[in-house]
Amino acid sequence: MRALVLLLLAAATVTAGAVQAQDLAAQRRVVSELGLLNGQALACRYLDEVRRMKQAVIAHAPQERVFGADFDKATNDGFLRFRSEGGRCPAPAVFAGRVDARIEALAASFAGEG
Repeated sequence: MRALVLLLLAAATVTAGAVQAQDLAAQRRVVSELGLLNGQALACRYLDEVRRMKQAVIAHAPQERVFGADFDKATNDGFLRFRSEGGRCPAPAVFAGRVDARIEALAASFAGEG
């Protein structure tokens, strides 16, 4: 009986670890998506949106190096990609709507933490 309990505890621990790893990957992806958009905002000089996105990361993501690094790398990648592809800046209102959607996804990704 004790062996069965230990086996079930081990299985639960492995399952919980796998779920946490999936959650972390999803959270990092959401932060990176916002960073890509931030790079475009920099290229388009939508500085109010840049500030808003940075504040959203600070407000919702845990203050851990991995999230800041993901956001910064994606920002750089997004800026360079937008410039190299000759991207056209969308209308400010359209862009603000995209930012709203990404910030909502970010907040939902980290809901219940902290």
